Parts: sequence; C-alpha cells; structure tokens
Amino acid sequence: MKNNKLYCVDNSIPNDLIPLINTLYIKPIEFSTKLYNEFFTYIYPKIQGLIKVENLEEFEKHNNCSILQTDCYLDINEGNLILKYNFMYEGMERDEAINHGIYPNTAMEENFTEQLLLFNFIKTTNKNEYALETMDEALEFVLSDMESLKEIANVYISDTIKNLKPIKTSGNPVGVRYSNNWLELIFNNSFYNVDELQGILDSLKKKKKYHLLKDNTVLNLQEKFFQDLETVMDSVNINTKKIENNAVQMPIFKILQLEQYIDQKEIPKEAIKFLHDIKNFKNINYPINPSLNSVLRDYQKDGVRWLINLAYYRLSGILADDMGLGKTLEIITLLKSCRTKYPSLIVAPASLTYNWLNEFKKWVPSMDVLLVTGNGATRENLIKNIQNGQIIITSYDYLKRDLELYKNLSFHFVIVDEAQSIKNFQTKNSEAVKELKSISRFAITGTPIENSLADLWSIFDFCLPGYLKSYEAFKNDYEIEIIKYHDNEVLDRLNKQISPFILRRTKKDVLRELPNKFEQVIYAPMSEEQESIYNATLLQARDKIIQTGTDNKMYIFAMLTRLRQICCHPKLYSDNYVGDSAKLNLVSNIIDDSILSNHRILIFSQFTSMLDILDEYLSEKNIKHFKLTGNTPSDERFRLVDEFNNNEEIKVFLISLKAGGTGLNLVGADTVIHYDPWWNFSAENQASDRVHRIGQKNNVQIIKIITKDSIEEKILDLQNKKKNLFDKVVNEDTSILTKLSNEELLSLFNIKN
Repeated sequence: MKNNKLYCVDNSIPNDLIPLINTLYIKPIEFSTKLYNEFFTYIYPKIQGLIKVENLEEFEKHNNCSILQTDCYLDINEGNLILKYNFMYEGMERDEAINHGIYPNTAMEENFTEQLLLFNFIKTTNKNEYALETMDEALEFVLSDMESLKEIANVYISDTIKNLKPIKTSGNPVGVRYSNNWLELIFNNSFYNVDELQGILDSLKKKKKYHLLKDNTVLNLQEKFFQDLETVMDSVNINTKKIENNAVQMPIFKILQLEQYIDQKEIPKEAIKFLHDIKNFKNINYPINPSLNSVLRDYQKDGVRWLINLAYYRLSGILADDMGLGKTLEIITLLKSCRTKYPSLIVAPASLTYNWLNEFKKWVPSMDVLLVTGNGATRENLIKNIQNGQIIITSYDYLKRDLELYKNLSFHFVIVDEAQSIKNFQTKNSEAVKELKSISRFAITGTPIENSLADLWSIFDFCLPGYLKSYEAFKNDYEIEIIKYHDNEVLDRLNKQISPFILRRTKKDVLRELPNKFEQVIYAPMSEEQESIYNATLLQARDKIIQTGTDNKMYIFAMLTRLRQICCHPKLYSDNYVGDSAKLNLVSNIIDDSILSNHRILIFSQFTSMLDILDEYLSEKNIKHFKLTGNTPSDERFRLVDEFNNNEEIKVFLISLKAGGTGLNLVGADTVIHYDPWWNFSAENQASDRVHRIGQKNNVQIIKIITKDSIEEKILDLQNKKKNLFDKVVNEDTSILTKLSNEELLSLFNIKN
C-alpha cells in the first residue's frame, strides 16, 4: 500500500523478497562496508534482474564474491557411498582463494550442503566429507539422484561406481517340472547366481530397493520379477540350501501356491491333473466299499471321495463337518475302501475310544480292529504285536505314555479325533501325535478354531507340517493382520491356502430332512438373597481390580468363576447358603413341564457340583435320570448312552460340558438345556449336536438359561461379538472366542478402561 493505492506484486518476484519490498516502501536500507559480503552473497543474486543500478561501475567495485564451482568425488567403500568435495573459486580451492582476496560465496556453499542433506547424506568426522551409510541408499543415489547432483557440482566417480551394471528383469521368476512324483521348482536365474539367492531374499525381507551382486550387477528389487520371487519363496517356504542345479524338489501340492505365478502353459500335465482332481473330487469315481456305499448319504459319499482323493496324492486334511453329520462313518469307509500296506492308527479322547470300537463293529465287523487299553504291560504287548493292515485305536493319554513304542512303527493313516485336543501346539498331546510316522494324516473336528487362529495352525502342523510355515511366521503373516487389523486381503489369501485341505459341511446345507432346531434364551431374575451375595462379590472384585490392574489374571478368572457359580446357585460358592436359586427354580419348572409333555432332556453344566444339586433334586422328585461326568468310566458312558436312547423311562440326562460335549449320540432326547453359558459358543453347539444329528426324528428345543442382570448376560454379548472369525476362515456357522482383551475383561466387572 502506497499513497492510498494497493499494488499487486508481480508473480515473477520470489515470495522471500516481499519483506524487502515492504521495507523499501517505508525507508531506504543502508549497508555498512562490513555487510558488503553478506549483501552480495545473499541478496544481490536474487534481486539482480529486478533492479536498476545507478553508478554500476562504482557499485561493482564492491562486489568481491566469485562464482562457486564445486568438485565432488564419489566412491563406494564397504557398503558406504563416500562423497568428498572441494569448493573452488577461479581455479583455486576455497582457503587459497581467500588468501588471494576472493570472497567465498557462502550462500552457494550452504545451498550445496543443504542439497546433500536432502539426499540423506550424513556429515562424517572428516573434513569436506559426507556419506550414505547403507548400500541400498548408495545404489538408489547412484541410479536415481546423481543426475541432480550434477546440476550443482562437477561429479567424478570411482571405478567401483563406473563398473556397476544395473539390469532390467523380465519373465517369470520360477518355472516347474514334474519328476518321480515330485514337483521341481526351476529358478529363472539369468539375472543372478542361485548361490546369491539367499542374499537377495534377505534384502527383499528388509524392504531394500536394490541389491548388489558379487559381479557388480545391480538388481532393482522393486521390479515385479523380484516381488513375485519373494512371494513364491515365502509361500512355498523353501530352504535355499537345498537348491541344486537351479532346482529344488517339493511335494506336488505346492502347485496350489505357485499356480498364479507360473505361465499356465508351462505347468506339467501331472500338476494340471492334480489341480483338477483337488477342485473336482466329487466327480472322481473312486471305489467305495459296496457294503458301506449303500448306507452312505450323498454328502457322506462326497466326504469319502475327498478323503480318498487326498490319500491318493499322499496328502492330509481336516474333516471339519458339523457335529452329527457322520464323520466317524466317513473315516471308517476310507479305511475300509483303501488297501494299505501298513497299519492305521486312530487317536481319540479316552471317552471316545470305545465309541470308535463299537462303530467299527457296527459297520464293518470283519475288519481287524485293536483297542489299545489296559495297564502298561498289557498295552506294550498289544503294540509290539500290531500287524500290517490292522486298525489301532488308542487315547491321547495312552499315546503319550506309549510314544516310544510307537516311534518304531510306520502307519498308513493316522487319524486324530476331536482334533481340538491338539489345538495348542505346546501341549504333550500335540507333540505326541506329530511324532508319529505315516503316509497320510486326517484331523476330525467340528471346531478347527476354538480360541484363536493358532488352533488352526497347530492342526495344520499335524496334517501338513510346514505348509503354513512356523507359528511365528504364521502369526506375523496372518494372525495379527486378520485379528488385529481385520485385513480382508490377508484373510482371502489364507482361505485360498487352506480351502483344499478342509472339508466343512453344515447340517442346514446337507440334511434338509433333519428336524428343525429351535433355540431360546430364557432369563432368570435373581432372588433377593442371591442378588445380595452377587453384588457384594462383584463389588469386592471391582475394587481389587481397580486397585491392582489387570495383570493378575488368576485373580480375575477366579472371581469370574465365583460370580458364575453364584448365578448357578450360591451353594456352589458357599456351603452355608440356605436360600434358593432363581435359575434352579426356573429349570425345575422347565423339567416338570417338559416331562408332562413327554419330552426327554439333556442338561449341560460346566460345574459338576451343579449337576450334583440337580441330581439331588431329580431324586427327590423320583424322576429317573442319569449323570455323566469326567469320572464316569468309558465303558459305563456307552452303557448309559445306549440305555438312555432305548429306555423312554429315563427322562433326564445330566452331563458335564467338558466330559460329554462331544462324541456322544443322544438322539433319544429332544430338549437340551444349557444351564450356564461360557465363552466358547462352539462348545455349546457341539453339546447341542449330541441331540440334533442323524437319527433324530423329533424337533429339537435348545434352551439357554441366563441369570438376569449378571455376568452371564455379558458373556452372551461376548459370544455374539466373537462369532465371525470361524465363519470367515472356515466359511461356516460356528463361533469362537479370540483372546479376551483387557477392555473386555474389565467390562465383565462393569469397569471402564
């Protein structure tokens, strides 16, 4: 603004000159002789083309600044790019030029060093020296940024840099061929030597952009060739030390992980047949034993074909059908339909070994089946006399004790039933079954994921060791990305990896003739005395947790158990309690009404002490009933089950959830009562499926009893929130509980984090 007029500064004038212009409008600026150097260095070069100079000859006499010429010398030494420079004036180095009365152009000098910092150079302890301290930075600068340096300096490079040979890659990083029932992965190593492959992979893993080979060839790791190479090597998990003649052998199923990275025309015909068979197993006419073929349902025949198809290729898998769809019969049909040179082994919870024996007697009485049971000496004698072709049945507990005896044996099939028993890869159960030698392995479970994706990894580690790599790698590649970050792309990649080796069908998909299942939640408000004890216990727990935090998990879970016990019946917590339980009163009424309506009932509880209370109540009412807990011997279990299914006078069966939630066929009942809820919704589903399964003729009523305004309501909410991971990974309606966060734990006690 000047003389009441607003002036627009010309766009050609740099913004940093605006303050100078504004100042000059107010008053002239005078420079003492001491500031001449600064003026001619910093200001004059910027305004030179914008001003008219009066007395130009006299003015120029005061300009002693010379034009800077910078010489740079570059060399690569021990992985570092070393840059040395000299500031030159009129052919003289800076210090000599100053001695001759030449003023250095400090503005241009500072601009040069600032540019070096922008290139990520770091000042060293040596005079006039900067460095890039990693080979990746050095190569990126030489290949990408050196031209920019040449704009402000004369650049001289060493022979080491001159000899660098950047190349452009093309084609696929790998190919495959088939040889002696193995796939061979062939490396396209026209750009590198195989003995340098591990170094390339290490650079890729460290997210480097470039890699320098021994012959000075520079590989651009950002190119698709190397990105695909990393993905292939990461997927198939190959040890580079096993590469010979540019090739490495691997099982044929690895083609599933390589298919998208290989030209389809180059895939061997044997691998193409394998891919076809894996995807179209239902259409392969594998011979199924005629006597069993006549009793199998269509979906069960598909299951047997899936099993035989994997066995044909010496592969393994997880049979993860819904409870009650006849997985046991499908496995028996597999064993009867396949000719085997070696014996086969079935490992099951102790409570189910007799069930397996009875199923073999029922369906294939002619098969040579041996149940390994009895004391140590008896079992040792049985194991030492195992014959080829025999079917051996043992329990997880006996296997652990007898493992040394089994190590000398080779099996054709090893079958693990209720494979959630090996979901924790650090347990003795898991370690024992993984030490067995066999051609094919199958895991049977309705819930391959109960608590976390680690369950799935552990079962796959039994079926196909190494297929999902180490647990640490699986955790980083999949579990964290899926659980913590909800990455659907990673989830899809995992699904593609595992889907050929998991068969999962639900009752609603394949048993349309199965009677309906009706589910109902009934709430029981606490009695006044019960509520008083509950609230006092909750307050005590909340106060201590607020004071001490969530680190003491033992205390937290102990208090959760105590609160759940009070919900069931305060007597579970205090022997001196003389009041009643709202839940017991409600269940008593349901029992009475159900019996009057000619229904028969299963009641599941996690607390055996609650079953004792129900046992006492039913006895007082003269209601005929059975009770099954972990203390019930295996042979007695099946006597009780058989009698319950065939004796309609037995109206109620009390069962502990842990001991009787799996492996039992109780279609004699048509009503299931879950007395107390727990985290794992799938455990309740398995228990309900003791009734809602093949052979059930009646509609099934599932009743879940929840104490109103209690921790049980919060558990129910958590079940619903945790219900999607199994669905996404195994693609069916079952639920799991991923590990509870601190926030979720605190919410159970009405504590805000």
